[in-house]
Amino acid sequence: MDTARRTVILATALGTFLPNAVAFSGDVASLSDPWTSDRTAAIVRIEVQTSAAADPSVGTGFIVKGLSGSHYVLTSSHVVLPELSNDKAPPSGCANLLTKTRLQENNAGGKDLSPKCVYHVGQDVSLIQLNPRDESYHVLALSTRNVAKDELLSIAGFPLGNPRVTRSGKVTSLDGPEETIITEILTAEGMSGGPYLDTQGNVVGIHLGGGRYTAGYPYAKPIWRLRTALQSLLVLDQPATSASSDLCFDGQMRALLDKREPFSHEGRITCGPKQKVFSDVLRYDARLSRPGYAIAGFVSHIDQVRNGFAGMLRYSLDGTNVFVVEVPVDCNVSFDRADNEEGYVTVRINGFLRRLDSKAVRDEAAQACRNR
Repeated sequence: MDTARRTVILATALGTFLPNAVAFSGDVASLSDPWTSDRTAAIVRIEVQTSAAADPSVGTGFIVKGLSGSHYVLTSSHVVLPELSNDKAPPSGCANLLTKTRLQENNAGGKDLSPKCVYHVGQDVSLIQLNPRDESYHVLALSTRNVAKDELLSIAGFPLGNPRVTRSGKVTSLDGPEETIITEILTAEGMSGGPYLDTQGNVVGIHLGGGRYTAGYPYAKPIWRLRTALQSLLVLDQPATSASSDLCFDGQMRALLDKREPFSHEGRITCGPKQKVFSDVLRYDARLSRPGYAIAGFVSHIDQVRNGFAGMLRYSLDGTNVFVVEVPVDCNVSFDRADNEEGYVTVRINGFLRRLDSKAVRDEAAQACRNR
């Protein structure tokens, strides 16, 4: 039995029983990890339920940049079509996904992505086109360079449906079945469609399994062999951002999102004859007053009371956007008052706002790094 074959069998067995294990070979553990927070955020958990009785099948994908500002999730065809047989061609053109297909950004429980359709480009590879959104997408960069034997690669995925893991190992063979490469990385079912990163953070391969490639076997289809199939839709060979750039961006994002900005809001509750005792509310809605911000903290107090009394204020915060003050009022206005003045309670709200993660904030962080 040759070395590559033994590696494949061992990886499959361990990947089944140790879904959270990490494989290292030689000096792999001493090398830098290419999985920055921005890159792991581009990983997508794909769940497809093919029947009402079955648990959904789980696979992996990753977001890449398309031409003309579009974005796609690159994955294996058998992930989005779990019941597709080897002798049957997938649908052509921009096809509909199966009805019960769910795409979660970053990890299990992550933000749901909105898919438009899927292109099956052949060689067990598919591209799920995403609908545009205001918030920018995290993306991985694709490289069409050749991969070398003994080169260190790292994969991310969801082994056996578990939360996302990353694993690293070396390329053991460049002569896998159907122009694939083989690695020593421990893999398991659920990692199909995951990206193989090189040490610079570029995607150089996509993990295959199932059907012709038994699930769990560490076969990867090199991106360079997919160049013809992908180049009409995707941006290729755009270098990944460097580790220092990622650190700069992460630092700028933390600084922008941690920054607090003061706000002040004043409101008046009035009363007149026949309004003896009642309650009214004042509200401050950050979505209307400061779009892109949420309430980070607050305090309120009564500024002035005239012709009546104000009871104890009651506060509530609707999520992170709307602050409400309930004001009980005991009004002392009657028809026989000589001055005929209304009663009122003036309440002032002071607090702090924080910025929400958005495309505008990310663009500002990226620009700050470019200006360094």
